[in-house]
Amino acid sequence: MGALYTIRVELHGAEGNKAAYDTLHGEMHKRGFKNYVRYPSGESYWLPPAEYVVEAPTKTKDTVRGNAGAAAAKTGFNYSLWVCEVYQTEYCSAALTKKTS
Repeated sequence: MGALYTIRVELHGAEGNKAAYDTLHGEMHKRGFKNYVRYPSGESYWLPPAEYVVEAPTKTKDTVRGNAGAAAAKTGFNYSLWVCEVYQTEYCSAALTKKTS
């Protein structure tokens, strides 16, 4: 496994704009970002809205940020990004939503 990154995207002024976030999700997916995590058990769970992960064995944080920024720009909204390289993970929620497909 290569480097793993988590990315949070905020579209400014797009609160409640489902079409903008649908565009974001489609553009992120095209670039290899996923909006769910898969556990070693094989089970997958959705991440919070507009949060993504990507495994990028040959990419740097700057490349990951650039790809996420290009996806966010396709929405037509101003945006902010938070990109973190992940070394260890733990996910906890009182209401995990299991991904079934």
